[in-house]
Amino acid sequence: SISAFLIGRFFFKISNGKCIDILKNHLNCFRKAGGKLSVISIILYFGVPLLLAVALAMIHKINNDAINIITIIISILTSMFFTVLAFVLDIKAKTSESSSYCASDVLKDTYYSIMFEILASIILLIFCFIDLFASKFTVIESVIVYYMTLVILANLFIVLKKIYKVLEKMMN
Repeated sequence: SISAFLIGRFFFKISNGKCIDILKNHLNCFRKAGGKLSVISIILYFGVPLLLAVALAMIHKINNDAINIITIIISILTSMFFTVLAFVLDIKAKTSESSSYCASDVLKDTYYSIMFEILASIILLIFCFIDLFASKFTVIESVIVYYMTLVILANLFIVLKKIYKVLEKMMN
């Protein structure tokens, strides 16, 4: 699968699977008012989950039961993210019709955060799918699965806060 992806990407210049823009736009949501990236936020939402993932992997390697539970939870969350994405796009359509409410960057940042959550969920589901066929789990596999799970959970707070801001602006 990886070979087919790389051949398609580099030899045939197929860019359908290119998702780097989603990551870039999500990271732009961490910019301060001056345009500078908030290092504290990056550390909080990406560095701390890495430290926790390493600690969890050292304590307990991932197993089939954990993979199954994570797969079920992430599958449910992914469907929820698509529903919330449709909700955000509906709000965008309503706000562009209404002259009384000006659609702000909060709505755009919410969209980017949800898209990142969907991307991270899909990547985690792929890792879980691959790990299902492993007879023995390594610490590295455990760190990857734990890290992706913790990043998704941490970024849920970002999505929640942004949706709250959008709805609060609409209520006012």
